[in-house]
Amino acid sequence: MEFTFYKGVIAYQGTNYKGWQSQKRGDTLQEAFEKMILYLWGITVPVQAASRTDAGVHAEGQVIKIFLPMIPIPVLLRLVNNHLPSDIATISLEFCDLKFSPRFDAKKKKYCYTITKKRPLPWDAPFCYHCTDFFDESKLYDMASVFIGKQDFASFGSHLEHGKNTVKEIFFIEINEVMPAVYQIFVTGDSFLRYMVRRMVGGILRATTKKYSKEWLIDTLESKNPRNHCYKVPADGLCLKSVEY
Repeated sequence: MEFTFYKGVIAYQGTNYKGWQSQKRGDTLQEAFEKMILYLWGITVPVQAASRTDAGVHAEGQVIKIFLPMIPIPVLLRLVNNHLPSDIATISLEFCDLKFSPRFDAKKKKYCYTITKKRPLPWDAPFCYHCTDFFDESKLYDMASVFIGKQDFASFGSHLEHGKNTVKEIFFIEINEVMPAVYQIFVTGDSFLRYMVRRMVGGILRATTKKYSKEWLIDTLESKNPRNHCYKVPADGLCLKSVEY
């Protein structure tokens, strides 16, 4: 049987996974795909992804590069999805070049963070952050505007990424009240540091309160200190919406 590389778009609920990347402890999304390939075709091939989403983070438009047999794509999609856990779905597959890198060829990534001031219904709870602390929703966009542009985001990444390039560009930030007291913050950028969106959202929320301010948020950004006390919101509310090439 002949095999080739495919570009795939996948969706998943990240609640039960320790993130995308394989690790020694806990189930990961990468392992789920590699186990599926091993079970169906008896080969072990690493599956690459555009974003190494963290534990608990969801995706609607994660992009992967995967090595699969050359059979009709509708048949291949059915086979793959029938042998993946029910909280993972492969949306589409298309042939791709051997040199294609879902991570390094990406031009834009779009994330969405969902916050609710009211207690969510049980089926919504895994996909949003129930924020019980006060924040002023009327100030959200003004605070978020601090992050637009090309800047050093070291203060909003992880100290574990010491030595990496921390200069990133945020193209757009959009904030919508999708239901009464439910807000979605969409962030589109060229790439992101580990925890970056979650720490940005934490900073935005905190800056709207009386104890903090826009100036505090600007000073935090300019300090380039990942060990600051900027709050990192929970993973539940974060979803990778799309990746552009």
